[in-house]
Amino acid sequence: MDHQSKLNKELESAVSYFFIRRVANATELRGILSRKEFKTPAAKLRLLQNQLRHYTLGHNMSKYHKPFSSTKDTSVGTVEDLTGRLKEILALSDLTSLMTSSPKPKHVKSKELPDLGYATAMKQELEKEYEDSLVHL
Repeated sequence: MDHQSKLNKELESAVSYFFIRRVANATELRGILSRKEFKTPAAKLRLLQNQLRHYTLGHNMSKYHKPFSSTKDTSVGTVEDLTGRLKEILALSDLTSLMTSSPKPKHVKSKELPDLGYATAMKQELEKEYEDSLVHL
């Protein structure tokens, strides 16, 4: 997979989680998990995984991103484990301030401030050629 495809896939994944209805607090989470459509453990796992992806990928809270399963520890990825992780995120007092930054793909190299606004070597060379051509006219 080339660099651009990887970048597009990662960005698409992060943005797609904004379209999932967000659970706002632990009380709402308990209410949703007790609904009839989330009776099976598989349905609960899908809901919890999507909510965790919504926060960790969609809102750039990557320090809370952990695997959903483990071959060494069977307690990782259970309904109780994922519920606990999501409640930990929901309990953050500054949740809204954490979510103000947009997700940044891992493979993007952003320019530093000193690189911005300065003429490149190519631009300087082209300007010099242009000035020289004016002198010869």
